[in-house]
Formats: sequence, structure tokens, C-alpha cells
Amino acid sequence: MTDERLGPTPEQRRKSLYERVRTSDIDPSEQEITTTLKNRGTSALDRWHSVGVVDDRQYAAGAWFQRTWYFAGLEPSVTQNLLRVSGSGESSYGMAASERQAYHRQLYRAAISALGTRLAPVMINALCFDMSAEVLGERYGASNKSRAKAIGVDRIRLGLDTLDDWLQELARQQRRKR
Repeated sequence: MTDERLGPTPEQRRKSLYERVRTSDIDPSEQEITTTLKNRGTSALDRWHSVGVVDDRQYAAGAWFQRTWYFAGLEPSVTQNLLRVSGSGESSYGMAASERQAYHRQLYRAAISALGTRLAPVMINALCFDMSAEVLGERYGASNKSRAKAIGVDRIRLGLDTLDDWLQELARQQRRKR
């Protein structure tokens, strides 16, 4: 069974900007017998992967970071909840609404810690807020556009490599615990 209603547009089909995925890969509570078409090329990470800026290993690490950030409930909200205001000086998103959200926040904080103070802002801006490589490079002081893009891509690759190394170590530790 395939759900084609929310699939790619005709233009995306012509450009092959979609992929067929099992719904259980998107949502573990779904049955494995259904498939759907998932749009590609909608995030900066997808675009970088499609043109070869990042490899498969880096893409997987970046996609993990995006999913963890999303499931942690850290995406910007349009409405303001006064119960989530914190006086600690850091941006707070209040208490986690579920154990799943608390788990993903714990993973997100550990990933941020592993990335360090230099690479964490790069990964957050590039992966979670789709900031372009040029803008990231400009933040590092590049004067022209091509140099800014080169610096931005370098920082993104370095961050994704660091994140992938940390994820590999995390997986090794989890295997040892079993």
C-alpha cells in the first residue's frame, strides 16, 4: 500500500527529488508493510548530500542530529508559553512533555557537549535552522562569497565528522553494556 497524496510534486518527480521509504522508518509505531514517498531536497543537509558536499556517513550523522533536535522539542514555537520562561540566562524550553522528549534532550545535550563550543553553533545553525554555508563562512570573517562558502563547507564537514565519530563511540559503548 502506498500513500501518494502527500508525495512529491510533478516537478520533484522529474528531478527525482523523492525517495520511497517504509513508513516504519519514519514512525516506529507504523506497520512495515506500507510505503510512502518522502520529499528530498527540502533541507540544506539534503541539498548538500545531493550535490556531494557531504558523504553518506556525514549525511546520516546530520540527519540523526536533526531528528534528535526535533524530537527534543527544541524547534522554535510561534506561540509564547509563559510557563516555559526561565531565569537561568539560557534559552529554556521548559520541562520535557514526555519521557521520549526528555531522552532526546539528553542525547542532544550530549551531542552538543561532544561537538564543543566551536562546532556546536555551526551544527545548530546549519542543520536545524538551514543556514547556508556562505552565511556560516561570513560569520568566520570571510570577505568574499566563494571564500565564505569554502569556510562554511569546511566547518560543516568538520562538525559532521566529529558528530559521526561521537555517534560511533556511543554505539560501541551501548554494545559493551549489553
